[in-house]
Amino acid sequence: MRAIILAGLLCFMATPAFAADTETKQAKQASAKEVYELSEKCAKSAAQEFKEIYGQEAELTVDYTNHYNIKLNKCFILVTDLVPNKYNFRTKFLFDINEHRQTAGFIFSLKGGKNSIIECEVSGTNCQSESEWEALVKPYMEE
Repeated sequence: MRAIILAGLLCFMATPAFAADTETKQAKQASAKEVYELSEKCAKSAAQEFKEIYGQEAELTVDYTNHYNIKLNKCFILVTDLVPNKYNFRTKFLFDINEHRQTAGFIFSLKGGKNSIIECEVSGTNCQSESEWEALVKPYMEE
């Protein structure tokens, strides 16, 4: 009799755990689908924002990369000059697509043989070099 009660108790206890495990897997699959959809939406928004800010002709001198950041639930676009612009500056900007604002900026002057940083800032934090700027921007573009 004890064996039957014990077997029944074990089945009863295992069923909710199995059901909970199944629900957890389904929730993870749904969130993976949601992340994919948000990433796709981010890519489309970034392409549109890039064209609005830089125009069609910019494609020859400026490049961009977009990323949906899961942790921050935000879409970012990193815009980089491929060649120095007409003012002899090399620039990189990180924009928050959702809020339509600049999150980070890096401007490097190549004027008159004097290479100097004009702006190096990420979310209110100043930096001293391009490598430091890239390290500060990295979490926005990889998480």
